[in-house]
Amino acid sequence: MTDREKNLYRAAGLTFNVGKNEIIVIPSKDRFDIENPGKSIDTSKMIEELEYLIGFVEKISIKISNKEFTSRAPQNVVEMEYKKINDSMGKIRIIRETLDFIYNISPFLEKKDNLKKSVTDNPKFNDKQKELLINEIEESDEYFIEKIEKLINE
Repeated sequence: MTDREKNLYRAAGLTFNVGKNEIIVIPSKDRFDIENPGKSIDTSKMIEELEYLIGFVEKISIKISNKEFTSRAPQNVVEMEYKKINDSMGKIRIIRETLDFIYNISPFLEKKDNLKKSVTDNPKFNDKQKELLINEIEESDEYFIEKIEKLINE
């Protein structure tokens, strides 16, 4: 079983832990379609958890970047904060990979990154135009990305 399949089963709520072992319940094909998991998985809960975890990591990062906190707190407390970040980042990775598998977003994100690079490298735009275009690319959906791509490549 691949990591992606395990993550999909986790996202669908088809796993549970017994001690240190993870049990995966593999449902019948008519209950859960591994090739089209978006039908069976409530991604809104995954997205909520992802947003929570990202906010949690940001708060802890702010806390441990505070020199006063790190100098006064016992070493084991600081280490626990780093462990919280590492654990949360692992969960973020799993959720992101699962959402990517369901919605196939990697090519879209890669397209956005390439488009931002082409804006940055393009001499026909001044710094303000580049900044505005990059902000627009970050906020745009697929339809507008195609429009911006045409604008840049003209």
